[in-house]
Amino acid sequence: MKEFFSEHTVKKISPSGEEYNALLQERAERSQDKIFGGDLLRARPTEGVEGWKSLEGLAAIVFECQKRQTIEILRAYAMMQDAESHRVVLSYLRMGLEFSPIVREELAKIAGSHAGHGAEGTPEEALARFIASGHEIPAQLLIGLVEGNKVGVSESAKPFLEHELPALKREFTSTLPDLFKKYDIHENALEDPLAKIATVGVRAVDEFSGHLEELGGGYHAWQHRVIVSMDVLNAGSEEKRHVLDHELLHAASGKHAYQLSDGGTYAYGARTGLHFYPTAWRDKGTYTPRFAWLNEAVTERLTEEIMMMQSIRGANFVYEAEQKILEHLCTKGKTPIQFKKFVQAYFENYEPAQKEGERTVPAWRELWAAIEESFGKQYLVKLDTMIKEVGAARVLESLENGG
Repeated sequence: MKEFFSEHTVKKISPSGEEYNALLQERAERSQDKIFGGDLLRARPTEGVEGWKSLEGLAAIVFECQKRQTIEILRAYAMMQDAESHRVVLSYLRMGLEFSPIVREELAKIAGSHAGHGAEGTPEEALARFIASGHEIPAQLLIGLVEGNKVGVSESAKPFLEHELPALKREFTSTLPDLFKKYDIHENALEDPLAKIATVGVRAVDEFSGHLEELGGGYHAWQHRVIVSMDVLNAGSEEKRHVLDHELLHAASGKHAYQLSDGGTYAYGARTGLHFYPTAWRDKGTYTPRFAWLNEAVTERLTEEIMMMQSIRGANFVYEAEQKILEHLCTKGKTPIQFKKFVQAYFENYEPAQKEGERTVPAWRELWAAIEESFGKQYLVKLDTMIKEVGAARVLESLENGG
């Protein structure tokens, strides 16, 4: 990373201006035709294997992944006997069969050359048995499954994305004026988060095209895109609203951006809300993200408030330890710190200084000073380091026991 960034000229750009929006649009267009495979493609190819967009490149990558994560995942699911694992793998294979001719062609080959060795039953059951049998899985079959899954998830999500999502976004943005008023954020600052919500993309994923572990949603700052799982889209309105409101808050939160130029122009997010991504050229090649737990704690607390504004009873079952550590910061120091200081910093963009010596991000500086005055120098960094090392739950336990 250090060598990569040293080859580029770097400048800060406004994360709310036309330049940044144009860069986000360019990045989204470049990534639009990529084949998403989630965990099927999560293992990186060996050195020298490139070409994520092309079918040939994807074939090489899948081939490199075969003896590692890809096969292990499919075989593990295919061999599990519980009903949920059975449903997941058969649903995935059924989608590949329905939407990818490659899968159907490969299945025909398997049926012809492996008769009596795991290729019997319905088409999806035949595939599951073949995958679990220990035979080498053809790279083209894996490619077809990835492609079929992408198309199938897209088709399944269309009713939500085209009809339900616009109304949910409007309801979310309708709560922001009252939220900003409550936390003494000037109404003129509303224009930026409203624009971010208007332009944010939303993509649906399932267990395989997202993460195999339980996934509700996520926000990708570099593409300004919210990810929502199909399980959430198929769930009740309360859970759906909870996940979407949480991720839309990430999208609406303050940003920090750079433009890198040399053989191409890119927009890189260096901060989302209170989650900082220290940049390699400023850290001498190191990369130490900071305060992800604090960002999630503030996001979840605001999510609950927004759901109350929408007259929806939320289920506060995520980031519980992180929220209690946030409450510790607000109430257990020498001087209480109002939650509004966290909210004001959360929605603050990092605007480039217009003149030498100008101090940017005043809300963040005020919050930082309040924490240091109340708890001591570098307290937030020390807390962040401990949470990275042992987890939020262990740190909370220590704080509650006077540690």
